[in-house]
Amino acid sequence: VVQSLSFWDRDPEGGILWWAGEVGGFETVAVGGGVVRGVEEAGIGRGRGQGGQGGQGTRVQAAARFDAVAVNVPVYLTWLRERVVEKGGVFIRATVPVDRGLVGALEVARATVRRITGREGDVFINATGLGAGKLCGDEKCRPVKGQTVLVRGEADAIWTRLGEGYIAYVIPRPGSGTTVLGGTKEVGTWDERVSEEVTRRILEGAKGLAPELLTGRDGGFEVVSAQAGFRPGREGGARVEVERVGGFRVVHAYGVDGAGYQNSVGLAKEVEGLVQSVLGEDKAKL
Repeated sequence: VVQSLSFWDRDPEGGILWWAGEVGGFETVAVGGGVVRGVEEAGIGRGRGQGGQGGQGTRVQAAARFDAVAVNVPVYLTWLRERVVEKGGVFIRATVPVDRGLVGALEVARATVRRITGREGDVFINATGLGAGKLCGDEKCRPVKGQTVLVRGEADAIWTRLGEGYIAYVIPRPGSGTTVLGGTKEVGTWDERVSEEVTRRILEGAKGLAPELLTGRDGGFEVVSAQAGFRPGREGGARVEVERVGGFRVVHAYGVDGAGYQNSVGLAKEVEGLVQSVLGEDKAKL
């Protein structure tokens, strides 16, 4: 758990943050209480309010701090896999067709499970991300391209700056000696190439947020890598529900956009509840 600080170029959501009561240590530094000309003025930074991708020189209108979780993603995923294995889970890597629709893919998945484990699948969970668009014929699915930059050093907190048409953020990876800088959100594009111009803007936008990471010989960041990928976006939000199709019982869980890690535990609990409800129907019939 680390301290997270967020700054807005204008009052967020009319000055009301619905999640304020859901996080620990929440404190509004300035919301609707006049212009914070620099975060230094709010007593929570080192001139951090004046930088920002696309917001160079823009006044910070609102600021808040709260407790948040910074995750070292590769370590977290390894830990999750180990927990599943400890509980008897089996990982199977296989290819399923998408040109035969959801039922065709489920038939192949069921046959694969039967061949490897000797068991039938009672309920199938569809967490195929962007693949669900073609697999389920869901026209609401769309890619949301994001680009980030990994730099050396761990920032002393999570920092976020939000403005009109841009977001700049700094997220340390605990224990790795690195920090993720971002970011972008391009809806509907399938271009997976890393843009050098976007990388430049991300680095420029993060300078005012994490000056402690400016350790390069040129006074800038020490860049480890730049990467781009697609978030599984969906118009109207995630699809989390039960569907019965072709004799299969399916729990859909896709379309969370860029909130995969934030939503992962809560989404897993909701999916578990749906699976239990489906299995409970079987017991009721006995």
